[in-house]
Amino acid sequence: MIDYATNSEGRREILGFGIYAIESKHTWNDFLKSLKDRGLHGVKMITSDAHEGIQNAISKVFPEAAWQRCQFHFSRNNIDKASKKYQAGLASELQEMFNCKTIEETRKRKDAIIADYSDVAETAMKCLVQERHRRSCRAALGADKRLPLSAAAIRRRLYLGGRL
Repeated sequence: MIDYATNSEGRREILGFGIYAIESKHTWNDFLKSLKDRGLHGVKMITSDAHEGIQNAISKVFPEAAWQRCQFHFSRNNIDKASKKYQAGLASELQEMFNCKTIEETRKRKDAIIADYSDVAETAMKCLVQERHRRSCRAALGADKRLPLSAAAIRRRLYLGGRL
């Protein structure tokens, strides 16, 4: 597990990492608590995949922080539910949806994607229907800058929008 945050200058920095045999509620609680014990505070938003253990740990360790599902993981989960024939098109349309400037645009784009793919990617569209979409806070938090490849290659990433 690895976590990184955007500092007050808008730069991203790695705050810590941990090696665990499995991902679970216990390991995520332990990992986030270790960050808090080391002085992490002021966490405004956490972006992660939708792993139940992460969500449970966030609610216990940083209950004041908003949570947002990672766009990459959300897209990957939906794309993987579509047949290979439609995956590239769906990926492109989801990216367009994430790039919308307003929530109204985002919702219209989402509805259009559902209309276009509901007959050929039913399971993926059920997931899309269930997801609540908010305008992304990535740009405001400086989270659209990429980490160096060595850090990006780590299996699990967790973005904590706080500071040490």
